Amino acid sequence: MKSSAYRPEIEGLRALAVSAVVLFHFKPEWLEGGFVGVDVFFVISGFLITSIIVRQIDAGTFSFKEFWLRRVRRLFPALAVVLTCSVIAGYLTLFGEQWVSLGSQVVSVLLLIGNIEMWQIANDYWGQSAGDVPLLHTWSLAIEEQFYLFFPLGLVILMKKGSRIVLLALILALLTSLAISIYGTPRSPSAIFYLLPSRGWELLIGSLLGFILVRRSHPFQEMRFSSTAATAGLALIAASFFIIDGSTGFPGYKALFPTVGAGLILAFTDSRRGSCLATRILSFPACTYIGRISYSLYLWHWPLLVYSQWYSIHPVWGVVASLILASLSYHFIEAPFRTNLSLQRYIPFAAILLLTIALPISLGKMPSKGLPSEISFIADPEASTRGREFEAKDLVAEGGNMFGGKAEESPELVVIGSSHARMFGLPFSSYAVETNTRLSMLGCVNLAITNLESATSLARLKHLEKWKPAIVVVAGRWEAEIEEDEGFETSLRTVLKRIASTCQHCIVLSQVPLIETTDLSRQNLKKYLVTEYRRTGSLPLLKELAASKEANRVVASVVESLDLPGLQFLSLSEPLNQDTGIRFIEDSKLLYDDHNHLNNSGAEWVFRQRIRPLLEKLRAENLSDL
Repeated sequence: MKSSAYRPEIEGLRALAVSAVVLFHFKPEWLEGGFVGVDVFFVISGFLITSIIVRQIDAGTFSFKEFWLRRVRRLFPALAVVLTCSVIAGYLTLFGEQWVSLGSQVVSVLLLIGNIEMWQIANDYWGQSAGDVPLLHTWSLAIEEQFYLFFPLGLVILMKKGSRIVLLALILALLTSLAISIYGTPRSPSAIFYLLPSRGWELLIGSLLGFILVRRSHPFQEMRFSSTAATAGLALIAASFFIIDGSTGFPGYKALFPTVGAGLILAFTDSRRGSCLATRILSFPACTYIGRISYSLYLWHWPLLVYSQWYSIHPVWGVVASLILASLSYHFIEAPFRTNLSLQRYIPFAAILLLTIALPISLGKMPSKGLPSEISFIADPEASTRGREFEAKDLVAEGGNMFGGKAEESPELVVIGSSHARMFGLPFSSYAVETNTRLSMLGCVNLAITNLESATSLARLKHLEKWKPAIVVVAGRWEAEIEEDEGFETSLRTVLKRIASTCQHCIVLSQVPLIETTDLSRQNLKKYLVTEYRRTGSLPLLKELAASKEANRVVASVVESLDLPGLQFLSLSEPLNQDTGIRFIEDSKLLYDDHNHLNNSGAEWVFRQRIRPLLEKLRAENLSDL
């Protein structure tokens, strides 16, 4: 049986993994595939845990209780401090559903189901909403903790049946989990990313290697090509940082690159049996130190990143601050709690206290100070809702989403366009039901109106030619379409001629005023407003981007130049533009969802101000019984 000894190259591998994750999170452009460092961690974790358990079983000293207590002493103290600081920071900065969500996150972390909670909250790991989840990174800790709960029991049972059975079981479990990951990634990417059954194979790679190395005493390191294999492993991991991204699905087969690379390093390096290039690189003192503080670095960096978004902090300073906090955390929290029995007795009390605080937060029973009362309406969940349910890409062949009127009738009113049409889905559908008008929200997808080459666009036109509706409403983000299409005006003329020929009235809506701000995504609009309020004592003045004004001018001129009966341009700018800038609040309600979309409140308000009066006018004229 191989003796247990310190392997500095494993610390270096940890350093490589955590550094990649931190750099990716603070600035994805620095290392687009840096998130695969987590996969490297999984392999290391499976390797070390299995090695420890097998050695202790062979020595007759293994105890489930002691194993789990050691995991708690190793992982919980630093985690508890990070959770506490995250709650304090959240109390001072978060508001509304963000604050309530933080409470739920803390509870899930304490109950070892953080991966399931983060899956439900953030869904897409690479999506914009992920940046507002302070404890998102704990999903990987939950996977490891769940592995620690179930794996030792299975290993103890199997080892009673012999090494061959253990090896076969590990290989079968690994291949089954890998198959789930590969099959499920394109079909249910979020679940596959966050859950243990589809991630377990990564830990099992390490487990398989750990079992073999303990039982066989260095079967790999003594091979002639061991140095080359270890270097190849390092190259695989490094390449993964640059060639893998999450846009086309992960983990799946792509996770084989960093995990196999990590496996090669664990199998073929051993500083006790000679040195190779990979060992020398990973055993460098700076690498081994970062490896030692890697757990604390991983814990601290993400909450620091999320909360620092409220301020203009350069990513470099974020990385530096993470390293400082990690070093302090390692020396003053992690290390003392591992050896000081008098400190360890406080762990249960800390867990209970955190749970006691987090539960009422998660239930909305404990308000935060994150939002001044005079602008508390910004926390209304309605402020971040818009008509996504009116997405009809998959329903275009069937005629889109239908509302009002009689099911057997052809639509009298049709709305087509991009997400700028879809955001008006709620007021249009309510109007259709109220007036008994047959409405089709037809293919309101993120597709340029002028794109006539797509199957969706062609299907929409065929429906219009078949239905001959009384009114067709066309909406788009014209500023973006102009930027993407050099021949936009010609293309728009062609499209509008075809649409106008199918209906009595074609209403072309202007783009709503585009807010002129920097990096104003949907998720940080409220954050931007609150930050500015804290900084200046008042809400900011939002101005319209010049490009959106110009885009509306271009579209209006195209409509006017066509001079077709029933074709008209309807400006939505008047009710939203004021002398002091864009109107983004009305009746204590936020009107915008992001810098170019209205939320449901805004869409209903603009519909009442501009769109409904025109529809009522057409009804009064008895056009096609509308």
